[in-house]
Amino acid sequence: MVIAPPHKPLVVDLLEGCGLFGRVAGSVNVVRRTEGDQLEGDLFDGEGLIGALDHYNIPFRGKRVLILGAGVSAAAIGVALAEGGTVNGAAHIAMYDKAAGKAAGVAAKLDAFFDAEVVAADSNAPEGFDLVVNATQLGLSDDDAAPVDVARMDSHAALFDILLRNQPTPLVRAARARGLNAQAGFEMLIQQMPHYFRYFGHLDAAEAMTADADFLREIIYPPAMHAEIAQPLRYHSPSVA
Repeated sequence: MVIAPPHKPLVVDLLEGCGLFGRVAGSVNVVRRTEGDQLEGDLFDGEGLIGALDHYNIPFRGKRVLILGAGVSAAAIGVALAEGGTVNGAAHIAMYDKAAGKAAGVAAKLDAFFDAEVVAADSNAPEGFDLVVNATQLGLSDDDAAPVDVARMDSHAALFDILLRNQPTPLVRAARARGLNAQAGFEMLIQQMPHYFRYFGHLDAAEAMTADADFLREIIYPPAMHAEIAQPLRYHSPSVA
């Protein structure tokens, strides 16, 4: 089974087993039946984000990351960024959510579980961060308020917007207009697909998709972004004098 929102967190208590990411984030997006006739699940949102960042050559290892939102997807992203420790993961992760206490609860759980420093941010101010991840629903409509002021982002910073609709969102367009590397969430979904196939035992399909997933991009990317499939916008950190 592949689980879609809003059911992802509701399924966890129905399972006999759950992977690390699913346990910490409290959510799963895949479920399989074991040979012992039990149900187990896992969550691959985080691996999808890591794969997408690597696809676009966006630095995050040892960097400072601001996650906007503290819902299921934000928690999964936090797990993935923190799980690698301060060497293979982000060194500092700040989570911001308008709901009082929500970000603090998620951050405290991740900070206790992993070596990376995870804190709740008092505001969505992007100054001092190398990467900003929008894990809110803001941007589904062009009338939505921007989840962050891209004019205040550092000149070397990158932005990743996990939304799968209305892309490129006003946030992505505004960041690109500033010359920042800003990417839409489609690649996060595409990078999860090989993990799904491996989880369900289809190893050959997983390897083939890892080698070339452009056919998926052609299906998922909107026409306005098809030119980015062959030549994805990549991140090049400006030289430091």
